[in-house]
Amino acid sequence: MDNLSKNEKFILNRGVKFTTIDHVAREELNLDLTEYAIADSIYHLSNGPSNKVPGWCNASKEYLARFIGRKPRQVFNIINKLIKAGLIEKNEDLLLRTTEKWFETVVMRKDRMKAIRKEIEIIINKQ
Repeated sequence: MDNLSKNEKFILNRGVKFTTIDHVAREELNLDLTEYAIADSIYHLSNGPSNKVPGWCNASKEYLARFIGRKPRQVFNIINKLIKAGLIEKNEDLLLRTTEKWFETVVMRKDRMKAIRKEIEIIINKQ
C-alpha cells in the first residue's frame, strides 16, 4: 500500500467503494463483472472534482486492483482489453478515461431509464 497516493489510501481505508452494474449494458458491451467494474471505476474517478488532470483518471493500476480485489497484472490486461474494445482511452501521460461508447451505452442508458421511470410514475399517478 506504500505506492498509493494519500487520496487512494483514504478511499480504500474508508470503505467508499462500490459499483452499480447495469447488466443489460454489461452484456451489450460483452464485459464480465470485473471488466465492467474497472471501466466504471475509471469513469467515476475521471469525473472527480479533485482530479489533478480534469477528465482523466490518475489512479494507479495497483489502486484499481485493490479497489476491486484483483491483482495489478489482471487490471493491466483488462485495461488493454477495454482499450481494444474502444471503451477506455489512454493519453500521452498514461492517464485513462472512458470513451463516448461507454458514455452512450452505460451513462446515457441510466439517464434514459430514469426518464422512463418518471413517465411511468406520471401515468400511474393520473390513474
